Amino acid sequence: MWQYAFTRCGLETIVLPDRVTQIIPYTFMDCKRLRQVRCGSGMRKIFAHSFKGCDSLDGIVCDPSVFVDPDFKM
Repeated sequence: MWQYAFTRCGLETIVLPDRVTQIIPYTFMDCKRLRQVRCGSGMRKIFAHSFKGCDSLDGIVCDPSVFVDPDFKM
């Protein structure tokens, strides 16, 4: 994925395919309706600020082995 790919989109939930390996900063910035993200088995890293401004986000479901940037905030 590239930065700002889904910025301000109207998604409420998203299931990322297995081939997605990381979520880089600002990919989902300001997606005000986004509530849940499900990561596929290929996910390896979630960067800080990937979900900046996603005020409704309740959770991200991914394998416990996924590296989450220490500066990540939900």
